[in-house]
Amino acid sequence: MSLEDLAVTNYSRAGDFLLEHDGWDVLTIDFPSVGEVSMHRAEKESNDVGDYFQTLSIEDKLGITY
Repeated sequence: MSLEDLAVTNYSRAGDFLLEHDGWDVLTIDFPSVGEVSMHRAEKESNDVGDYFQTLSIEDKLGITY
């Protein structure tokens, strides 16, 4: 797994966890050698499982293109 993939996966997991809790507005994580991702709680998506940040949005903020 590449550093970029690890960054996307870790941000997504952190977002999944934090979106279940109140008391924050913006989740910012700096991934050295990859970049920084910062997303506002309002950027979340929802489905029948719960709230989440879209993987494509995370990749876009990191400048990852495949």
